Amino acid sequence: MHIVPENLRQLPMRTINFNNAFEKEAYNKLVEGVAQIMKIRSANPQADISSIEDRIDELVYALYGLREKEIELVEGLVKEK
Repeated sequence: MHIVPENLRQLPMRTINFNNAFEKEAYNKLVEGVAQIMKIRSANPQADISSIEDRIDELVYALYGLREKEIELVEGLVKEK
């Protein structure tokens, strides 16, 4: 998927409330997941990271408060690309 900066500016960006235990924990797990992906991909660019990506997706959906139908919509749009 090709990401264009102009398109990113249109997306709602979630600000993490570090005083909220759930949000802080989710943020830490997101950072950990991204670090794992970077480490794995630096060793093997072709490595399967789909399980880590799935965990990251779930955290993002939770932070944005998405419900099942909204998640299905997002996932359907991603699969179309």
